[in-house]
Amino acid sequence: MVAECAFFYPDGRRCRRLPRRGERLCRDHRHLTSARPKNDEETFDREMTQAAGEIAAMPLDQMLDHLQQGLISLHWLIESRASTAERNAYTRATIAVSAAIDCVLEHPRVLASVLPSAPPEHIEYLLHLLRFAEPQVPPDPRLPDESAGPAEETP
Repeated sequence: MVAECAFFYPDGRRCRRLPRRGERLCRDHRHLTSARPKNDEETFDREMTQAAGEIAAMPLDQMLDHLQQGLISLHWLIESRASTAERNAYTRATIAVSAAIDCVLEHPRVLASVLPSAPPEHIEYLLHLLRFAEPQVPPDPRLPDESAGPAEETP
């Protein structure tokens, strides 16, 4: 199999010229992509570490909105360069994010119907607590209770 140039034109077409052996781009496109300097990678890693902390601290509705905006920004890339399988996976992911956002937006109404006498600020506070609650695994009744301390041995 002969390697073809990996450059994509803005309209999504591929170059298809033959690059030199061991290279990915032809002579006309080789100069368009230069290797990123090491300090750019370090800056990127530092910025993404900071972003990870910020995203983890977001409420769920904002986090899902952030995810949806990221997927939207990749739409042109998926439409122009992705295979059918990749495009299907991307579309399924965008549908899942949209459905999750709808579920999150529905929570206040559902809680208000379950707790009709609760004021709206209490509903919002309860939702805030639930968004950041970590799942608790129920204790296995077959195992000894570890909170009671070490079991004493009887002779």
